[in-house]
Amino acid sequence: MHQIQIENLTFKYPGQEEPALKDISLTLEEGEVLCICGETGCGKTTLLRNLKPAICPHGERSGHILVSEEDIGSMELRQQTAKIGFVMQDPENQIVTDRVWHELAFGLENLGMDPEKIRLRVAETAGFFGIEGWYEKSTSSLSGGQKQILSLASVMVTDPEILVLDEPVSRLDPVSAGDFISALRKVNKELGTTVIIAEHRLEDILDWADKLGVMKRGEMTASGPVREIVGCMTETGSSMTEALPQITRAYASAGTDSEKVRDTVGDEGEKIEGDPADGADSGKGWSADRVPLNVTEGRAWIRSEIERSGNIDTERSMKAICDIENQVKTDSDIVNHEEENIKGTGEEGVYEMTSESAAGKKKNEQIILKNIWFRYAREADDVVRDLSFRIEGGSVVALVGGNGAGKSTLLSLMAGTNRPYRGKVKVRGSVSKLPQEPSLLFTEDTVGADLESKGSLTEYIEAFGLESLMGRHPYDLSGGEKQRLALCEVFSTGADILLLDEPTKGLDGEFRERLRSEIEKKKSEGKTVVIVSHDMEFCCRTVDRCIMMFGGNIAADARTRDFFSGNSFYTTQVNRAAGKMIPGAILPEDIAGALHGGRG
Repeated sequence: MHQIQIENLTFKYPGQEEPALKDISLTLEEGEVLCICGETGCGKTTLLRNLKPAICPHGERSGHILVSEEDIGSMELRQQTAKIGFVMQDPENQIVTDRVWHELAFGLENLGMDPEKIRLRVAETAGFFGIEGWYEKSTSSLSGGQKQILSLASVMVTDPEILVLDEPVSRLDPVSAGDFISALRKVNKELGTTVIIAEHRLEDILDWADKLGVMKRGEMTASGPVREIVGCMTETGSSMTEALPQITRAYASAGTDSEKVRDTVGDEGEKIEGDPADGADSGKGWSADRVPLNVTEGRAWIRSEIERSGNIDTERSMKAICDIENQVKTDSDIVNHEEENIKGTGEEGVYEMTSESAAGKKKNEQIILKNIWFRYAREADDVVRDLSFRIEGGSVVALVGGNGAGKSTLLSLMAGTNRPYRGKVKVRGSVSKLPQEPSLLFTEDTVGADLESKGSLTEYIEAFGLESLMGRHPYDLSGGEKQRLALCEVFSTGADILLLDEPTKGLDGEFRERLRSEIEKKKSEGKTVVIVSHDMEFCCRTVDRCIMMFGGNIAADARTRDFFSGNSFYTTQVNRAAGKMIPGAILPEDIAGALHGGRG
């Protein structure tokens, strides 16, 4: 008996001609993990919400969803809660109480459970998820990673059989994301909970998932065992390959001749033709055991390639790659934090914005911060502490670091929405800011009306793929579609400075590349872009300089390749896998370049 059986599910939103889901069918056994990937707006969130009737969107539905052979549409709310738990992308939308312990107890109280049983269930759940140390804390004081762990724990306290998660790590830094995925694996392995998770960020998921589903334009174009689908995608050059882990893409970009392909799939393996994202067969009969999915497997593959060739000089090859990159990319002026010349840094903070741009200035400084201090309330702790740096005009800079390190606060200080209580912020030119919650920018009833009210330009409407969404209400869009709409409005302002808070959140590989291209255009126009991001690969490909924040101040400030090649945690999967064997490798193509370019 299948635990979950979806039969010919089709769903259409009111007023829309095209269905959001088209004839979806799949099965899942008890305790299995299904990972769903697909382009932005392909229907992932709609599918997941159809699995939880209490939050299912309104619209026309046909087909069936069976849980243990019972149609979920006939389940009472109490039975739904016992069967299916749901973790949202943003924990702020899920946490409803003021204290951690109360959040854990809230669902059980609503179910009418006896107080003694509630206390026991809450205590063992807090222990299971390691929450004891912040059990009494206010939920508003938690970091983003803690909030998401709490969201998971508050769902699991009701002991559901099935757990559904919608991009749960998209807002988390690499360390917090790893902690969350570890907790999720524990839920699956130790409690036997069936897991269905939609994600654009697959590096921490695929190597322990059982099945992978690929969606495109509302259809499940491929589904099956992870390695079969991944193997087929890498061999056929699927349009969804960018969703795969970096080390998997490195393997694909390294190139394979016919002999190597036979070695990979096995002499009797059947090569599958076509693109899973375009409806190809799921890869039945194809053994792809050698395709690496994690750092350990990636290291084994790289080591075997080096040993097989015997005379690869990877260090020389990477030096050549870096030399070329340095000639192409602007060498950002890394700030000397002691060498500032700004007046007005007494007890009272100062924010100064001038209409003049940085263009033509002797030092070309666009944003200058001098000894700034900031806290959200008089009695609260400082979020930013005695911080100083400058950003040059026409540069692209990333602020990285853990959840709660002060990155978003720093953007708000640059934008002038918050003011330091000590120190000075000086900004030359106009500013446009993308908030972490894109819905804050939307004021009209349709996408078209919202774009018109903001004076958005056609070139950005096309660049961010909004033409087909003009009649939709902004709040009815998927997370990725909301992000694209907000980006379009921010880029259309023509501001001298763009401040982007988590701009790649919810975006698939294609739209991340479109965004990168638009940022490059802004840079070529002399605009300045400051990005707060947990997307390490996007930062590697996009920015000139990385600043890492820790404890409200700057822990590191370096050119992008120097920054990522020198780190262990805030770096890329490629660097973790290849760093010691191929020094300086941070992107998939670096491995291919080193292996091919270093042959004697």
